[in-house]
Amino acid sequence: MGLIYANLLVTNYRDLANAEDHFIKPDQIRQKEVTFLVDTVAYMSVLPQSLCEELGLRITSRGLNKHGMLTAGFNRLALPKLSNYDSRIYQQ
Repeated sequence: MGLIYANLLVTNYRDLANAEDHFIKPDQIRQKEVTFLVDTVAYMSVLPQSLCEELGLRITSRGLNKHGMLTAGFNRLALPKLSNYDSRIYQQ
């Protein structure tokens, strides 16, 4: 079996809502196409901090969530949770 990748368009959802309500222009929506490695048993995604800052994604909490983040080496990580992003499969 090989590795599976998906191109997703990650969008700041607040920007999208603001553009729909005509508070900002559509070309001001912060979004970026990102290539993700697909893990078929994962239930959450992880975004690099630099991408979160670039897109203006708001951190809603820090620390371990209810389940925590368990790495392949069975280490638990404390990662911030984000509230305002949307990702959709990007069709080229």
